[in-house]
Amino acid sequence: MLDQLNQHLHELKPWWMRMVLILQECGMRINELLQLPMDCLSQDARGVFYLRYLQGKVRRENTIPVSQAIARVVQEQQEAVRARGNASTLLFPNERGRPTRQASFSQAINHLAYVHQIKDVTGKLFRFQSHQFRHTVGTRMINLGVPHHIIQRYLGHKGPEMTSRYAHIHDSTMREKLSEYLAGTLVDVTGKKVMENTANDTAELQWFSRNVLAQALTNGFCSIPTVAGPCPHPNACLNCAHFRTDITFLDVHRSELRETERVIAKADANGWVRQSEMNQRKRENLVNIITSLEVPNA
Repeated sequence: MLDQLNQHLHELKPWWMRMVLILQECGMRINELLQLPMDCLSQDARGVFYLRYLQGKVRRENTIPVSQAIARVVQEQQEAVRARGNASTLLFPNERGRPTRQASFSQAINHLAYVHQIKDVTGKLFRFQSHQFRHTVGTRMINLGVPHHIIQRYLGHKGPEMTSRYAHIHDSTMREKLSEYLAGTLVDVTGKKVMENTANDTAELQWFSRNVLAQALTNGFCSIPTVAGPCPHPNACLNCAHFRTDITFLDVHRSELRETERVIAKADANGWVRQSEMNQRKRENLVNIITSLEVPNA
């Protein structure tokens, strides 16, 4: 729904659009946004921009780094307020120089949603709430692997409980994604489909096992049990019979194939026969894997 909203943001009044953009990156509460002071933006010696605001629930001032794009949004709003001759100390004042009402913000974005018939997955007209932007930022940070205590400070959570909710949302989403790939998409190093044990290949159990027992592979999974100890053949996954992978790693394999072909071409050009031969098998396995994953039922 946010993607649909963003397609039409330019149709909002400039100040509403700027509010949405700030919320989508910074994840602050709507009351925190509406209380932003005019001088909320600063810059350090390296050129990094920071946004300063009062975090509502913990009642303390917080300063967070922001992108140059958001810095420009803030600067545009500052210029707009000054151009109106408004003496307000707020970044988003109403016509009388006082804080804008939360209800006015909700009405603006939901009117846009109504005009463009933005609907949820059930086909029902979606109703935006400002806190949804905050949840999106928290979940995005979890997805990117940002430590929980950093997210807690960034979003101004009183304790770790709320931050953990975002991790739970992430896990649920990833379980759903994982279930899409469980049927006939697991292949070995030669690209051959690996038959699955349906009793143990449910999305829930697979998600649990991959989180608890996962080996540190960037392109798939190792089928050697963790209790067997460290791998006796480190860095040889694409030549190993214990290697497993699925469609979630397809882009990784495509990138590795391009790099392998580059290495082979360089080796051939320099007459490095041994290096070329070693990478040819790797290339063949990558081609087989990619072909099987691109056409899983072939």
